[in-house]
Amino acid sequence: MSCIISIIIPFYNSEKYIKKTLKSIQNQSFINFECILVDDGSTDSSNVIIQDFTRKDSRFKLFLRTENDPKGPSGCRNLGFRESNGSYIQFFDSDDLMHPKHLEKKINAYLNQETDLVICQLIEFDNDDFSKKYGLNKIDDFENLLNHLNGTTDYYLPCPLWKRNVIANDLFPTQTKIYEDLIFNLINRKKCKKVTLLYEPLIYYRRHIDSTTGRVNANKNILQQKIFAWNIIYEELKTDVNIHQLKSILFQNSYLNYYYLTLQKSIPLMFFQLKYLFLFSSKSEDYFNMIKLLIYTPITFIFLKGYSLYKLKSTHE
Repeated sequence: MSCIISIIIPFYNSEKYIKKTLKSIQNQSFINFECILVDDGSTDSSNVIIQDFTRKDSRFKLFLRTENDPKGPSGCRNLGFRESNGSYIQFFDSDDLMHPKHLEKKINAYLNQETDLVICQLIEFDNDDFSKKYGLNKIDDFENLLNHLNGTTDYYLPCPLWKRNVIANDLFPTQTKIYEDLIFNLINRKKCKKVTLLYEPLIYYRRHIDSTTGRVNANKNILQQKIFAWNIIYEELKTDVNIHQLKSILFQNSYLNYYYLTLQKSIPLMFFQLKYLFLFSSKSEDYFNMIKLLIYTPITFIFLKGYSLYKLKSTHE
């Protein structure tokens, strides 16, 4: 029997959590799946733990990222997709856990309804604390996305189970390690006319305090990746959402980077970020923000007050 669902997990030095993750998958009530694990160059005992599963259960398969695939989760996920056989694809993280009926409930939603995509609610946990439940109350993708970009919610499209043919031509972007999940989900979600939301938490998401997406890093490569991601998000969304709100959110995110670079006194990166702010304002014909930029930039540079004043002004508009 060919597998119906392919679960694809990239991992790097995941020995601390990977066994619990794989056990939660092995204990699924729906058994017709394969679990493809792609090693991103681990130096710990992750492979030893995984090989114990591959020896005992043929549904688990281990692959090593090749030199032709860029390092990072996106390159590993794309490799995993090429090696997969399932008609449905579930991307998963190496430290999260599945509810025992996770796959069963999702595949039943596909089989019993005419739908293009299935998502579910989730529970965030830290070690053994499973107290924080997160769930969408309605499927309003662009509102959810704007809230996510604005930092008022952590999730845009929680744990989607994709049809293989939907995502086959638009896999994860490897040019950036920032917002790559968001870009992938955004581009492929737009192809789906009907989305089914299961109103129960079927995934346990391990909460980490640090996040590459939210971190301001004085590194030109990181800034270039953020700019690449912001440009894609803007182009994909500009005809679908409140364009003024989108411009404002992306501009504020970018200006926040500039402000922290000013605090770090990273002069070359400050001007690199500032150049992008002007280019983005011009490209999006956001002349109002461009004027504000001209006003608050010298204030930021001299008194380190520009971002606070900009935010104060923005909240009253």
